[in-house]
This record gives sequence, C-alpha cells and structure tokens, in this order.
Amino acid sequence: MIRRLTAWGALVVAGWSLACSAPDPAPEIRGLLAQGQLTEAYDRVREELDRDPGQPELQLLYARMLVGRREFYLAEWPLRKAAQDPEYESAALLVLAQAQMGSMNGPGAVEVLNRLVELEPDRIDLLELRAKAHLLSVDPESALADTETVLEREPDRASARADRLHALLLLERGEEAEAALEQILDEVMDNPDVDEKVQAQICAVHSRFTLEKGDPEGAAVLVEECLEKFPTQVLVVNEAVRMYRGKGQYGRIGEVLEEALERDADQDEIRMSYVEYLRAKGDRETAELVLRESIERHDPHRVQDWLNLYEYFWQEEEYSQAIEALRAGIALRDEPLPVDLLMLADAYVEVGNLDAAEEVAQGLADGYRNMVLGRLSLERGDPARARVELEAGIRIWPNNATARLLMAQAAAQLGDMEDALTQYTEAYRIEYGPQNPPEKTDSAFQVARIQAAAGAYEGALDFLTRHLIDFPRNPDALELYAVVAQRSGHGEKSAWGLEQLSNLPQQSGRAMVLQAQVFEWVEGDEKALEQLERFKIDWTRESHRQAFDMRLRLLSALGRNEEALAAVQRARTVRPNAPHLMVSEARVLSAAGQFEEARQLIAGALDSQGDQKAAEVLLAAAEIEAAAGETAAALTLFDQAVAADEGDSEAAYRAARAYSDAGRYPEAETRFRALLRKHPFEFRGATGLAEALLRQEKDLGESSKWAIQGVAYRGLLSPYDIARPFEILAEVQFAQGATEDAEASRAAAARISKALSEQRQGRRTEPAPGVAPATDREEG
Repeated sequence: MIRRLTAWGALVVAGWSLACSAPDPAPEIRGLLAQGQLTEAYDRVREELDRDPGQPELQLLYARMLVGRREFYLAEWPLRKAAQDPEYESAALLVLAQAQMGSMNGPGAVEVLNRLVELEPDRIDLLELRAKAHLLSVDPESALADTETVLEREPDRASARADRLHALLLLERGEEAEAALEQILDEVMDNPDVDEKVQAQICAVHSRFTLEKGDPEGAAVLVEECLEKFPTQVLVVNEAVRMYRGKGQYGRIGEVLEEALERDADQDEIRMSYVEYLRAKGDRETAELVLRESIERHDPHRVQDWLNLYEYFWQEEEYSQAIEALRAGIALRDEPLPVDLLMLADAYVEVGNLDAAEEVAQGLADGYRNMVLGRLSLERGDPARARVELEAGIRIWPNNATARLLMAQAAAQLGDMEDALTQYTEAYRIEYGPQNPPEKTDSAFQVARIQAAAGAYEGALDFLTRHLIDFPRNPDALELYAVVAQRSGHGEKSAWGLEQLSNLPQQSGRAMVLQAQVFEWVEGDEKALEQLERFKIDWTRESHRQAFDMRLRLLSALGRNEEALAAVQRARTVRPNAPHLMVSEARVLSAAGQFEEARQLIAGALDSQGDQKAAEVLLAAAEIEAAAGETAAALTLFDQAVAADEGDSEAAYRAARAYSDAGRYPEAETRFRALLRKHPFEFRGATGLAEALLRQEKDLGESSKWAIQGVAYRGLLSPYDIARPFEILAEVQFAQGATEDAEASRAAAARISKALSEQRQGRRTEPAPGVAPATDREEG
C-alpha cells in the first residue's frame, strides 16, 4: 500500500512545473550544479548548513534540491527558515507553495499563496497557481474567482482558461462550461504559441465533456481526432483508453498503446498502461518482455525501468522478484530516495520479513518512518501503537491517502468507527479530488461499508456507485450494492447489482443465494425454496455450491430430509470422493439427527485433504458436534476451523459465539477481541464482546461501548439478528442503573421481533426493519 506515494495531477493541474525563479545560489554550489554534480552540491550545502544554519540563501538552495528529489515535506523547514529573511521571503514561499502542491496538500499551498499574493499582488502567475491549489483542495468557487481575476488581466492565458473550465465543470455549471470550452477550442487548439500539453489537455477535456453530455459517438470521434494530433500525449492516450474500455473495444486499446510506444518508447506511463493491458489479456510473458526490453535498450540502465519491473512483479504478487528489481533500481542511485526505501519496506512486509522492513524504516526521516512503523504495528497486532505513529505521519503529510487508509484500519480495530469513517472519507477525498490518481484504492468501498452498517443506505449507494466505476468486477462491492439497494427499497438497482454479480466468473451461485435469502427473511423457507428452484442449479459447478447447499438446508428445515438426502447422494454417485459433497451430505444427516453417519462422512472429507484441513470441513464438523450436544469437541473443532483460515470471519464469529453459548465467557471474550481486530466490520462481534464482558461483570463502561456499537452498526445484519444488539444493550443499561434507557432498548427489540414474525406470517403490510418487500426484487 505504501508504495503508491506519487500522486498524479488532474487534467487541468498537469501542466504546472516546480521550476521557479529565486536568487542565485552560492557561487561554489552553483558551479557544482552547472557541472551536473548534483550529489556533490547536495553534500556541500548540507555541510554548510550543518556548520551555520542561519544562511537563508543556502536554506533556499537546499530546499530546491529537496523538492527536485520529491522530498517535499523535508523542504518545509528550510523554506520557512529562509522566508524569515525579507530578501528571500517571496522566493522561499513560492517554492514552499509548490512543495505543498507536490505533496497534494492543497489547503497548505493556498495558505502560503495567500501570503505571497499579499506580498506581490500584481503577479498573475501567483493567482493562477493559487487557483490550481484551490482545485487541489476541491474548492472550485475560489478557483473560479482567481482564474477570472487572471483572465481579466490576461484574457488569452490558455492555462488559466483551462483552469476556469475545470472549475465550472466541478460546479456543474454546464452551460457556462460548454461556452468556455467552445471559446477555448476556437482560440487555442490551432494556436502555435500555445504549449502542446495544454492543447492535448483541452482536447481530452472536450472528449470527456461530450461523453458526459450523452453523446458517446461524438466523444469517440473526438478521441480519434485527439489521437491523430497528439498520439503520444499521456492525457490523450489515457482518455482514449478510458473511453474504449467503457465501450468494450479492448483490441483498440492495444492498438492505441502500441502506436504511442512506437512513436515514443520512453513514455513510462504509457508503457505501464500497455503492460496492464497485456496482463488483462493474460499475456504475462509479453508484459514482462516489454519491461525488460526497456531495461536493455537504455545504456546505462535507468532507475525507472527497474521500478517499472518492480511494479509489474508487485501486481503479480511475485514479491521476492519485486524486491530484486527494486534493489537493482536503488543500486543505480547515488543515494536512495525516501520513496525507494518506502517501497522496499512495503515489499518486505508483504513477504513477512517485518524485521527487515523495520531496519529500512530506521533510515527514514520523520513522516516516512512513521508511516512504515504504523503499518508494521498493524501487522504485529498493535493498532494503538499504529495510531500513534500514523497520527505523527499525517501531521507532516496530511494529504497522503495511504496514511489515511492505514489510520482508518487502526481506528476500526480499536472500535472507533467514527474516526475510521473520517479517515476513509479523507482518503476518498484525496483520491477523487482534482489530483485524481490513476490507481484507486478501495476507500469508497470502505466508506460505503460503514455507512451501510450504520443504516445510511443512500449515502452508501453513492459511494458504491463511485467505487464500481473503477472496480466494476468487485464481487463484494456488487453484493453490497444489491443488498443495500434492496434494503432501501430500490428493487431495480438491486436487480442490476445481482445481474452484474451473476455475470462474473464463479459468482452466479452467490447471486442466486442473495435473491433466495430475501424471500427466506420475508416469507419463510417455503417461498425461499420456490425462488431458488427457479434457477438451474448445477451442483457440478464450483460457482453453484452455495446455492446447492442452501437448497439442501431449506429442504431439511422444511422437514424434507429424504428429498435433500436423495439430491446430495445423486451428486455423490458421480463424484463420490468430493469433500464438499461429503460435507453437504453430512449436514443433511445431522439435521435428521443421524450424527454418527455425519461424523463418518466428515472424517472421510478430512482424510481426503491430507494435512491441509479446509476450514469449511472443520466448521461443518464443529456444527455437527454442537448439534449432537458434544460441546467440548465442538469448541475444539471451531478453534481448528479458525486456525485453518484466519481470513474467514464467519468461522471466527461462530467459534466465539460457541464459547459464549457454552458459558465460557473469558475464552469468548478473547475470541471476540481477536475477531474484531482481524475483522472490525463484523459488528455481531461487538454485541458478542459486550455480552461476554457483561456476564463476567467486568468493565461496564467498555461493555456499554461495544453494545452501543452493535446497535449503531446493525444495518447489514440479517433480520434474525437485528433484535439481539438491543437485547444485550438493554441488559447493560439495566446493570448500569439506566432503567429508562434499558426499557426503551428492550421495547425496540420486542418491536423488531414482532414485526419480523408478522411479516413472515403475512400479517404485516410494512417491511420489518432490515427487510424490503421481496416483490421489489421479483419485479426488478
């Protein structure tokens, strides 16, 4: 995660440069720079400042070097020091503003530029830079004001006109944006005095605007025209790739990328897009070859080529090879950059070498080091320490999306969902602001998960829509979208989510189960079975296993055990040694009370897997022993199931709940805490932990905290589970002496249970909490 530290400019921010005018450096150091002796110049200025830090000219020179090395936050202190001297204040503040923008800290850049504009109000370049900082801060109103001031003084300034267009688009002032775009096109596109990058930027914006107006054919024509004029401009190529991906014209994407690379083989961003295209096609051999060809073509080798190969291996999850490529690239530098060391530390974390990662971190300055140590603390199961480290890093680097995501994880593991939501939202703001980096994380999805759990369904749908634009094949997001849409009464949207889910490889059975589940909750097992049997379940397909097992479970619940047993035995005549079918039959036999026969099948399933005991088989074995009343054996098997797959939140919850049901509350507490650290969004665990603490008569304050969380984040629980958080909260409140609150919580639990019962009996016209009418789904 930490590896992605370089933010990319948005279309309208892409043109600004970090170069700026300032007083000449000291003659000796200036001479070293002129001779290209950058390392010597850097060492010399450091030596001088160590001897006497009170030299503003050298502080400014040192900061410019840091900015050139993209060590933006390290440049802040020497720049503020240099700015204390009136002779260097303006030059230092200008570099500081650009450093803030380089680290994507828009508000920080605005603050510095406000002072600069006060000092030099006649400089329109400062106003234009502040407009870009406002766009970076997602403040289009202020950006528009600055660009209009610039254009009043210099109406033909093309870059300012592009910024104004972007501000209008962000403000959704479509008619004005269209008029501005038409004027720019008339006056800028054929003007030889306008920089080609600005022209390419405007061309790409024109195509995007046309597409968003609902004219995909017109947008396609414009994209081709842009490619003809600017075939190697990254902004244009990216826009073309985006459009053709949306149209499903993947062959054309390959043609565009190949042609761009043929014309300019040193376009690293285009090369990586081509590699990603080849990976998506499954042609990994050619993808690696393209990267290695670039390494061999340059003599001496370029650092960036090795970093590109590192990026490829990272995406392929070949972490050992990624480390080798990264170390080869770092070895070419006179001195490694902080971003190099951050990537190396991150790679060591991925291969489980936490000590090596910590050793690398110790060579980093504050901020960078805090980020690495924060992640290491999370990996070591210490979210409290992680939070301390990450807070320190964020103070220095507030607009770092990765730090925000890690901070959100730490907060969630500590049970602070409000701060987790804040941090995920900040990460989303950074990612989807004007900088709009090409590689997105799952920040929007995580915001949606928390909002949905809190019952804020409409907001969750909005964030899921954004996430699915960038991750249209994420099955978890599509499932959540379908569930949230159903619970908020949007039948058509729910049906769309289920359709998209069922079209993904290995997900059709999952979609079937989701649809049948709604009928189970609303109208009972019989209706759920009828819904499920409308589908053509193919038990031989791995993707239909969930649906097949649900059908067997419903048949058993309806007392049709013989029918369920016949169905699974038919399947086993074809595949008699399939472990999952043995488990399915064992569950049917257990439901019929035939525990010994069920145990024999489970033993056969376990034997067929050798030493690799599958969590699902162990979990089934635990459930059978629990049903047979063999509590001790069940608890042992539950623990084995959790150990076999630590990523299985359902197994972890059932194990903890089993200890609680057995009255073994200290062990239940330990397991619920482990569950919430590993799976902080498993909100049933919050209620379970609250109960375990209550039964032990331990800290009522902590018990209350978890009980309240269980109630507050019940929005994705099954209707059968919604009453339980209120029941446990009521008990905690009674124990605290808050009788009135406890009565209210108990009454809420009773209302929920009654509503669900009435709905299943067909005596309720309004949906029970957490359930939308099944007819919505059927009609959708």
